[in-house]
Amino acid sequence: MIRQEWHPLTNAQQSYWDEYLQHPDKPFSNVAHCLEISGNIDIEKLHQAVQMTFSEAEVLKLKFKSEENSSYPLQSLESNDSKYVELTDLRSFDDAEKRATKAMETDALCPLNLESDAISKLQLYVLADDRVWWYIRTHHIAVDGYGMNLIEQRCALLYSSLVNGQKPHSGFKSLDTYLREDSDYRFGERFEVDRQFWESYLSEAKLTRNNSEEISLETHSDDKQIPQAITATLLSLSKKLMIGWTDILVLLISAYLYEDKKEQSQNDDPLPVWLPFMNRMGNSCANTPSLMVNIIPFLVSKKANEGVEEYLKRAAKEIRQLYIHGRFRLENKVQCKEQSYFLSPFINILPFDSPEFIGCQTKHRIVASGLADGFNITVRSARDATNMSLKVEGENRLYSQEEITRHSDNLLKYISKVLEV
Repeated sequence: MIRQEWHPLTNAQQSYWDEYLQHPDKPFSNVAHCLEISGNIDIEKLHQAVQMTFSEAEVLKLKFKSEENSSYPLQSLESNDSKYVELTDLRSFDDAEKRATKAMETDALCPLNLESDAISKLQLYVLADDRVWWYIRTHHIAVDGYGMNLIEQRCALLYSSLVNGQKPHSGFKSLDTYLREDSDYRFGERFEVDRQFWESYLSEAKLTRNNSEEISLETHSDDKQIPQAITATLLSLSKKLMIGWTDILVLLISAYLYEDKKEQSQNDDPLPVWLPFMNRMGNSCANTPSLMVNIIPFLVSKKANEGVEEYLKRAAKEIRQLYIHGRFRLENKVQCKEQSYFLSPFINILPFDSPEFIGCQTKHRIVASGLADGFNITVRSARDATNMSLKVEGENRLYSQEEITRHSDNLLKYISKVLEV
């Protein structure tokens, strides 16, 4: 991307700009990660690797300018790479970890002015000769969770190359690839095909609209490790049914929510649950850090006396149809920007490996992940389903801590029961 050129927002970015205009004083869509790196660290080369990563990941340098008589701004790239990567040496402080944590949390909760502030912050906190925390904060208008993982993995590769004195593999494609792909879709035939699919699929669905005045970051949550017995059975069932284990997990969680709704309301209407669609497979910018993810509704239902394998096979076929048309964004169906869809309950499976920095151990920590509507279930694991954890979270205004804990406990019991663990 030529830095002096200005381009329109992508379809995905527009909803985040709408949110920013409605709540300019809130950090609703800040996203921040911390990689706790320990071991035999070459601090100078790590700093260099982070700088190189920032230089390659153009999306971290976005800037915006508003246009008269236009609902959305134009975007371009900042020209100065060096001013964004800071190194803070805390080795002389006894409370180095506390200082770094406070600094990161304060920054993550600071609202960004998208028209004047640098959209990203990359910082290394040196706690000891063998302990460094890499903090990276940006905004969801720039990048999604998968894009953040791409950036972190690239940095680990660059660091290894520097340590070994090797030339790294080629980096990310330019942001132009992402912008062209978005434009090609929005003005191509596929857009209309997908729009018609969703019009038909949701013709009788009861989707709740959001009230932007009630948005809150205050939540209750419950975190648990998922037993290895569940993971092993999940992988075995995936192999037997030839359905990806992530899809099976999504469908089992969906079934739990449907059964719970049915019991509480005595209503067997389909339950809309919201799923992230990565939108990268087969895409020309699959490995370009950017905002690609789309949120799509899945109308969950279970037939009377339907066995678990029968349900999974039927529902998997349905969900694959949603993925085929998952490029279309339902915000295009909403005329009033202040009344977007209420994306709850939301199910998110994140099977990402932590970056491996040569000679080091790495612990990945989420400092801020952006706003989540209502009720959310998140499962994190490595790509091979090891080290699987569960987080159930709900807005304070809608759920008590007791309700969240009940759902967390009951969900694991439900999955154990249907998998016969």
